[in-house]
Amino acid sequence: MRDMEFNETEIPASDVEILQSIKKDSFLVILFGITGVGKSNVLERLGAQPLRMSTATAVGHQLESHTKAIDFHHLDYRNESFIFIDTPGFEDSVNQNSDILQMIADFLATSYEHNRYPDAVIYAFKITETRFMKNARKNSELFEELCGPGGMRLVTLLTTMWDVAGEVHPNTKAAFEAREESFIQGYWRDMIRSGAETCRSWNTKDSLLPILDQAIARRAARKREGQKPHGLQIQEEIIRKKRSLVETRAGSLLAEEFRIKAEFLEKQRQRLSKNLEKDPSNERLVGRLATVQEEIRDNEEGAEKLKGWTWRGIGATVVAAFMLIIAILANSE
Repeated sequence: MRDMEFNETEIPASDVEILQSIKKDSFLVILFGITGVGKSNVLERLGAQPLRMSTATAVGHQLESHTKAIDFHHLDYRNESFIFIDTPGFEDSVNQNSDILQMIADFLATSYEHNRYPDAVIYAFKITETRFMKNARKNSELFEELCGPGGMRLVTLLTTMWDVAGEVHPNTKAAFEAREESFIQGYWRDMIRSGAETCRSWNTKDSLLPILDQAIARRAARKREGQKPHGLQIQEEIIRKKRSLVETRAGSLLAEEFRIKAEFLEKQRQRLSKNLEKDPSNERLVGRLATVQEEIRDNEEGAEKLKGWTWRGIGATVVAAFMLIIAILANSE
């Protein structure tokens, strides 16, 4: 298959152009991380070129997620073709995370059924975060269940923004190192014990290339030893074990979040209703109760949507695009 040349003025616009640029033996690298951790910046530093443009057009440092859908990027390195699958950043909203997980599950299930397995998985986290915030903990747990113990051998826990060390205070680097060690010994301990590795991004290409070198080495070792590639836990659960998303380990975590939120909102509704019985003309209470009732409806709809998910049930555009990838690759053999 002919390789496609990319430059800033000739970015492929159609899915056909995107798919024609993908080689059969390309390395698939999946990027995960919460909003604002710098996944798009990682791709920029590596020099990966977009195969599908997202709604945003420039790498920024705002809190809004740069990636609104699953996007594909391409890079040639050491005579190998790498395809980066840039997933939307997880948020602090269970409804948003449920939609994102469903989108990712559709893509991963499709790739698994057609024997396209990830060669590397990157989970990015900002080393500048002074604490492992609640949403970061939840998303780390969600990521861990998505990959599973068997998938951890593909995982790189990438801490970003090491390049700012020393810019504000000479002791910043030491603080970052202590923080990294606390993650390694704490929240990331089980993942590392299962085979995940850590890496520091200094906002340079050289600091990121070892991740690609490891992917190349893993594939070569697997071929030498006659081993088959291994999928992620959620891929095996959906395709091989025929589970619905809510029955997977990752999906059950979100289902529990929906349940906890439902209990919290119901208590709020009951409290506001009692207060309104005492003061029925209080407009503030009336407005607050209406807001809570709307939140309850949204939460119920989100929970039902998660329960009703079946493979190919949503994300039709991404699934159709990847099906075309498989068809083109098969015809190129």
